[in-house]
Amino acid sequence: MLPTAHSTPAGPSSVPANKNRAVTLQTDALPELKAMSQPDGADVNTLAAFAHDKTGGAGITVYVVDTGANPDHSEWINMPGEKRFIFLTPGDTESDPGRHGSCVASKVAGPKFGVAKNANIVIVKLPSVLTMSSVIAALAEVGNDVSQRNLEGKAVINISIGSRVLQTDAASRDNIINAYKLFLASIIAQDIVVVAASGNSRMFGIENVNELPAIFEPDMPIIVVGAVDLEGFRTFYSQGTDAELTVSAPGDVTCAGSSGTGDVELFGTSFASPAVAGLAATLLSLDQFKTQLQIPGKVAENTKALIKSLAFSRVAGEPLVAWNGLDPQAQSSTSSTSSRQPTSSTSSSKPTSTSTKASTTSSSVSTSTSAAPTPKVLYTLDNTITAGTTSCQPTSDFQMQSQTYGFMFQVDNSMQTSIETGTSSQGYFVGSGSSTGTFFYESGGALSICGTNTGTADLPLKFILTEAPVAPVATPKTSTVFTLKENVDVGTSTCFPTDGAGGGPGTYTFTYSVAAGTLVTIGDSSAGPRYFSGQGSGSGTMLLDTSPNALSICAQNTGGSATVLDLKITQ
Repeated sequence: MLPTAHSTPAGPSSVPANKNRAVTLQTDALPELKAMSQPDGADVNTLAAFAHDKTGGAGITVYVVDTGANPDHSEWINMPGEKRFIFLTPGDTESDPGRHGSCVASKVAGPKFGVAKNANIVIVKLPSVLTMSSVIAALAEVGNDVSQRNLEGKAVINISIGSRVLQTDAASRDNIINAYKLFLASIIAQDIVVVAASGNSRMFGIENVNELPAIFEPDMPIIVVGAVDLEGFRTFYSQGTDAELTVSAPGDVTCAGSSGTGDVELFGTSFASPAVAGLAATLLSLDQFKTQLQIPGKVAENTKALIKSLAFSRVAGEPLVAWNGLDPQAQSSTSSTSSRQPTSSTSSSKPTSTSTKASTTSSSVSTSTSAAPTPKVLYTLDNTITAGTTSCQPTSDFQMQSQTYGFMFQVDNSMQTSIETGTSSQGYFVGSGSSTGTFFYESGGALSICGTNTGTADLPLKFILTEAPVAPVATPKTSTVFTLKENVDVGTSTCFPTDGAGGGPGTYTFTYSVAAGTLVTIGDSSAGPRYFSGQGSGSGTMLLDTSPNALSICAQNTGGSATVLDLKITQ
């Protein structure tokens, strides 16, 4: 069953699914990828595979303007298309210190997670300190590369890094916006298809798109992508009205990790956008659509129209969701393939670039008319931190209770963040870049939400406090630097040193199991927590300014029986 065509130029909505297309089935695809070939009326949880074009994306180059990519991950290694880096910083390396671009690239063309399996990928690596001028420079590099390689009409650019102009001076603000818009118009004039994320600030009460380049959509044919869950409901974080969005795609994803060989679970419109960029590359590569799309000066506009005409709402009244026009149910199982590489381990991680996957939003497709529950938002903060300064904002207008909370920071990678109690060197979290986690607050009162801007430009700090999620924060399976397995008797409070832990200052992850009713804290000493406080089993991340061998792990057992604290710290 095909979707009803929408008010855009007619796409192939009148053509039976799979007609004139060499289709392959990826039988081990995850639900968010299966959703890209989910025909109208089908349940994504009952689909046996992701249906994709056998040569989808071949001959098309997708430029990923982002924080880099992980060259050691199987998703990168096993991409069949050409893979390149363009560096904006002299002497830069093939890596992903911002822990964002690796996931994005794998959603475009990764053999496990990607939509366009055969597309060429070019990582346009942004500097670690992101500025508006660096994004504009990236656009210029893309334009030059397309011109030099004669890729007009054969190129897509994905921009999952949204930008807000923070200059308070109106003239400076207008100059930056005009420069960005000028370069973007030049890109589109080269018949490069532009795909951009809509933004994640709905969680802070911002419904409309408010970041570059998505705000330019009314004036130019940018494909603006929002995020939906597997049922097709708009996510709690996805910005954009129906008029502002072109399509949406699943935003809660599993994708390539930024280091090592493990996979990660992330969420954000940042990861919906590359799936649609992969769809654009696929459609551009197919002979079936060349006459429709390849009109000089109109390629971006025509591709946007085709993608929108294929899309349909999975739930009445919810956003249009992207569809590749294929139906895995109509394809013979004899063409099935598996894209998973046996050398790649599957694990989960907390990202630090956009957001970690909220473990509370997973749900199966159903015919229900309400979205899957998300943690109730209790408190939000939206500040601007001056370059080179630290600012702390007390939560004095919100009374904390003795319970477990969830939290999320949405910040630039050059922002260090912390949740503090007001007591020297004590708190519940220390991190860098965007992050999600949980903590247990022991007594009523106010917290301080702090940010240290190590960059050269003023930066926003967005923070959200929620009720406790129903599942722990996911963490990666990386190198273990410390393990602890100790008995904790009932009615006792015991602290354990981390002597022998390897590594120096940096970001670490931890996981532990313990009986319910046991309070676990991680600090610099036994005086109190600094990096984490939780009841029962948990996990999280922490930014250490010293070696992990200087930590103190404490457990207070108020339960009815003795328990074992089993903890692991990794990096």
